[in-house]
Amino acid sequence: MVNSRLFRSALLVCIGVLIGQYNSTTQINCSENANVISGSDPILPIEAVSSTSAEVEEAPILLDIPKTTKEIVINVGTSVDPILPAPEMGPCAKCIAVEPIVGHNIPQHPQVSVLNAAVSEQSGVMSMNVYNNGAESSSLAKPSASQYWNTNTNRGDGRTIIVPVITLSSLISAVPNTTQISLLKTDMQGFDFVAIKEAGSILKKRVRHIMTEVWMNDHYTYHANNDLCRDFLPFMTELGYELAADIKFDSRSITHSKTPDQIKAQCEKQLRDTPIRPGVKEGAGLDERDAYWVRKDSIDIPFPDCPNIKKPRKTFTAEEYATC
Repeated sequence: MVNSRLFRSALLVCIGVLIGQYNSTTQINCSENANVISGSDPILPIEAVSSTSAEVEEAPILLDIPKTTKEIVINVGTSVDPILPAPEMGPCAKCIAVEPIVGHNIPQHPQVSVLNAAVSEQSGVMSMNVYNNGAESSSLAKPSASQYWNTNTNRGDGRTIIVPVITLSSLISAVPNTTQISLLKTDMQGFDFVAIKEAGSILKKRVRHIMTEVWMNDHYTYHANNDLCRDFLPFMTELGYELAADIKFDSRSITHSKTPDQIKAQCEKQLRDTPIRPGVKEGAGLDERDAYWVRKDSIDIPFPDCPNIKKPRKTFTAEEYATC
């Protein structure tokens, strides 16, 4: 009996192949009997699980992550420059880079596996809107207003591409419990809060540190809800996370020059002065920052400082990678 959930996962990937979204290093069997995705990638192959229908419902679909990989980082919305695991995580640590549009242009790296998909609150297929140079501002949502980054039709602004969509909870659940998810970074052009909210309890259970792109002061970049004070801070506080203090390695961090208490006071004032959320038309504009969150039981653990693939701080040797 074929695992139906696994078959649906394979089907989504096959759709990505048909629309040219998957990179050439991943070998995918798209036959009707396919129940395994396999290839040279160290993370993306999915372990087939098939038995009785009752067992299928209970058995998780796990990524085939090497036992030597004790830590991974997940980067959703990477463009062509995903993060790498922090050097102190060692050569066997991995990054899962989730990028629906330009993932095939991400440089190959022993520690990076690319998943060509979008992330939302429900899996399936959706139309993604392409914007900006290198499609770096592409989103499942429409822009809040016409601006320089979304109106250049000569470079293709406004065209749509059909993409496979997964949920963040399904990706997190696919990581074996023996592997620590040390960092989740999202830069999803307005869909950060949608993804984080959907993941909910599994996020708290598996992820210690999170970095999300947030919108400030009731501004909207897209037609979506992604405000720090109205959306993120109440939800993350209830979920069991706090704003990480003194993030100096990211100048866009909301706690780069302010304390978490100052940020909370700023949010209280925003909600007190404007108790009703303004509409998109009233709040259209750019005011984006990075928010760093730490689970309350992990406050004493330093926030991972992960470099980007284009600016690595350390390069491991072939011999070191061979130990993985």
